Amino acid sequence: RALELLDGRRLRDLAPGSAALRGNEENYSIVAVNGCARNASQMASELCNPPAGVWLDLWHGQYTLGMRVQVEDLTAGYSGEPGVLRGLCIDIPARGRLGLVGRSGCGKSTALLCMLRILEARSGRILIGGLDASKLGLAALRAMCGIVPQDAAVFEGSWRQNLDPLGGRPDAVLWDALQSTALMPCVRALPGGLDAEIARDGANLSSGQRQLLGLARMVVRQPPVLLLDECAPSVDPRAQDVVRSCLAAEFPMSTVLAAAHRPESLQGFHAVAVLEGGAIAKCGRVDEILRREARSPG
Repeated sequence: RALELLDGRRLRDLAPGSAALRGNEENYSIVAVNGCARNASQMASELCNPPAGVWLDLWHGQYTLGMRVQVEDLTAGYSGEPGVLRGLCIDIPARGRLGLVGRSGCGKSTALLCMLRILEARSGRILIGGLDASKLGLAALRAMCGIVPQDAAVFEGSWRQNLDPLGGRPDAVLWDALQSTALMPCVRALPGGLDAEIARDGANLSSGQRQLLGLARMVVRQPPVLLLDECAPSVDPRAQDVVRSCLAAEFPMSTVLAAAHRPESLQGFHAVAVLEGGAIAKCGRVDEILRREARSPG
C-alpha cells in the first residue's frame, strides 16, 4: 500500500532539483503517485513512466502504519451544564473502525468535538498515535484528524476549491474523489466541470450532495484519523449506500470513529459502542448489537 525507499536512498534522489523534496525530512513513504494509490506496482509504473510531471503524496512513517486512538476516562460538558461525557473509554487499533451509537444527547458528537479540541475535556485524556492530544498544537492535531460533520462546510467558490481548499492537487485526484462519492456525473454535466461555481453555503446543492462533498474532501485529504458525525443522511437511502461503499474502499490507512443514531448504518465497522449517559453501556460487532436490541423489550 506504500512505496518505501531503499536503504541509503532519499526522497530528494527522485528529483534532485526539487526544492519540495529537499525540504522533507526522512522516514517518509510514498502513498500515491499522480493519484494512483493502494497498488505498489501501479504506483511504481506511474513513477517510472509518468505522462508528464509527477505528483507524490507522502506520509510520515508513523502515519503509514496507522494511528491508534485511545480515550481514557474522559469527562466533558458544556459551560454551566452537567457533564455530557462521564468516564468515556475507547481504544481503536490503528486503521480500526469504531461506531458510536445512542440517543440524542448521549455524547456521540461531544466525543468528536473533544477529539478536535473544539471542546476541551474536563478530565481524562485522548491519545492519538501515542501522543496526548491536549499537548499538541491545534494545527498539528487537526492535521491528523479530518471530520465530516452533520452539516458539512461548503464554501462559495468552485468545486475544485471545495474539494482542495489549499490547492495543488491534480485533477485526477479530485475526479477520483467525486467518483467514489457518486458526485462525478453531476459535476461532469456542469459547464466548467471542476471550475463550476457552488453558491454560498451550497444553496444550489441538496443536503445529501453537501454531505457527500464533505466526504469527497476527506477522500482527497486522506487524514490519518477520520471522524464522521451522522455522515449518512437517514432520509436518503442511496446516499447511505454511497457513504458505506466509499468508506469501505477509500480510507485503507485511516482510523475511523463515527457517530450514528443506528448501528445499521455502520455495516463494515469492526465494532459498535452504545453510549448511555455519557459512557459505554455495551460494545460489540454490528450484528451482535442488533441481536441484543432485537431481544431487548420495548
